[in-house]
Amino acid sequence: MRRDALLGILAERGLLLSPDALEYMEKEVEGEDEVMEIIGSIENPGILGLDGVRSLFEKKIRNEGTERTVDTGTIKSLRMLPEIKATEPVVLMDVTGNSRSTAKVESFVLTFQDRYRKIREIFRGDIRVRGLVDMEALSSPRMEGNTVSVIGMVTEFHDTPRGTVALIEDPTGSARVFFRKENLPEKLILDEVIAVQGRAVRPKGKNGISMFADSIYWPDIPIHTPNRSEEKVSAAFISDIHIGSNTFLRDSWESFIKWLASDDPDARRIAYLVMAGDVVDGVGIYPHQEEDLEISDIYEQYEALAKYVENIPERIKVIISPGNHDFVRPAEPQPAFGEDITSLFSSSNVEFIGSPSLIELSGVKVLVYHGTSINDFISNLPGVSYEDPTKALRRMLKSRIIAPLYGASTPLAPEQTDYMVIDEIPDIFVTGHVHSYARFNYRGVGVINASTWQSQTEYQKMNNFKPIPGVVTVAELDTGRIFDKRFYSE
Repeated sequence: MRRDALLGILAERGLLLSPDALEYMEKEVEGEDEVMEIIGSIENPGILGLDGVRSLFEKKIRNEGTERTVDTGTIKSLRMLPEIKATEPVVLMDVTGNSRSTAKVESFVLTFQDRYRKIREIFRGDIRVRGLVDMEALSSPRMEGNTVSVIGMVTEFHDTPRGTVALIEDPTGSARVFFRKENLPEKLILDEVIAVQGRAVRPKGKNGISMFADSIYWPDIPIHTPNRSEEKVSAAFISDIHIGSNTFLRDSWESFIKWLASDDPDARRIAYLVMAGDVVDGVGIYPHQEEDLEISDIYEQYEALAKYVENIPERIKVIISPGNHDFVRPAEPQPAFGEDITSLFSSSNVEFIGSPSLIELSGVKVLVYHGTSINDFISNLPGVSYEDPTKALRRMLKSRIIAPLYGASTPLAPEQTDYMVIDEIPDIFVTGHVHSYARFNYRGVGVINASTWQSQTEYQKMNNFKPIPGVVTVAELDTGRIFDKRFYSE
């Protein structure tokens, strides 16, 4: 369509287009009627960017039921290639539809009681924990001098020149335990549940020591033999797409979507694609975010994601969980997206889950969590950083709690069940959030900190942090092999 005619129609509607959006419409629309069909749904005048125009144009095409190819950089014809279909994902644990959260103090009490009960159950039968007594019994004069074990939640601690004094609690009471420096291999974290073995002593005064610790134990993951799929299929893991941001790596992302539909043997095996949160950049997440947005409407951001998902081969089940930038409650555990978001996705191969969720993919158990609590581990555990979050992920598995700290930077919802406890051992544990990339094995569990699809932001530049974008982690569910494919180059 001629540019002067197009500009005239837009001016009458009070609309302006960015240069790339204008070029796109010139190429794609065929006349005044089609322009009016595309922009007719816009209620407020303003400036439209390329993504907004693409979204409106493709909505028109979907409404017509046509197969017209649009400029998404994806070969739609490959979407229908025949492939082996894997079994449907099974959700084993998810707060979605099960939330019982209230703002009452009693709800917080129930959360911590459930946490203690679950971790104590994990310790049951642990040969390391001998002579187990409760806190009430520990204070008895009969215990003085005996070597005993206790299980409790760390509610406070402080360092001294000779070691660390911690207050730990169970449902019967609390006790102060002294750890010599050589007996405390890692720093304590508040609200973790631990087991301590040591010598009971009679406390001197109200705040006196009740035990001198010899050993500390975290519930930890026992050496794990992971499940394997009977189907020759793979799962791909990504996170932090941040669609809507002006630093979204569109070219790298579209190269990835093309690869999924290619004849590459690694791509042809993929039956599941897991997106571990922050799939869009969101709106109002931080001050002046509007300056960093290419798409400023939250629903248009999800519509843009839905458009990309439509071009993912139908054989691949796309599993989407939320993160702290997404349009769900910020408090964890986060439920899956509401119907106002899920209704924007027309593809039948999409499933929405909460964060965290434990799912089963062709017989392999995968724990999916966005990773917001990594912030708290960075603040409280030496050696953890945005560049290297691996120590945080190890500690989550070691303590069997994804987000232990209440009242820190990660908001926690008081649920009657503590969904942040890892009571069932996963075969794969995937997070994201920090825009770095890592994969390693911890006691038989494949651990993945999934990569981002956003280039370096201004905030990251100020903090001298360089992300590792455009990396897709692929796990062969039948063999256990985990490797990566890279779609970004500077």
